Amino acid sequence: MNNFSKEREVEWIIEGTRLKKLREDSQMSRAELARQMNTSDARLARLENGEGVRNSPTLGRFYELIIKHQKLVEELEVLNNDWEKLMQCINKSKKRNINLAIAEGTSNQQKLKKTRLNTGKRFYI
Repeated sequence: MNNFSKEREVEWIIEGTRLKKLREDSQMSRAELARQMNTSDARLARLENGEGVRNSPTLGRFYELIIKHQKLVEELEVLNNDWEKLMQCINKSKKRNINLAIAEGTSNQQKLKKTRLNTGKRFYI
C-alpha cells in the first residue's frame, strides 16, 4: 500500500470516528439513522469504522444533515410544548380577568340597586 492510501485510510478512520460520536451524542441508533438515510446499517458501520465506502464524502455530509435535522425536530418539539404552556397561562389569565370583571360589574349593579332603593332615583346601566 502506498503512502497516499495510508494517509486516506487515516483520514477515513478519523472522519468515521467523528461521525460515530456525532450520532451517539444525538442518542440515535445506527439502524434508525440508516433507515432515515435510506441506506444499509452495514454501510454506515463501514463508514464509521473508517473503511472505504463508495461516495463517502457525500454519505458523510448526508449523515451530518440527518443528525442536524433530528436535533432541530427535537428543539421544535420543546418550543411547541413551551408555546402550549404559555397559551394555557394566557387563557387562564384571561378567564380570571373576565371573572373579576363580571364580579366587579355585579357588585356595581348591586350598589346601584341599593342606592336606588334608598334614594328612589333611577339609574340606567
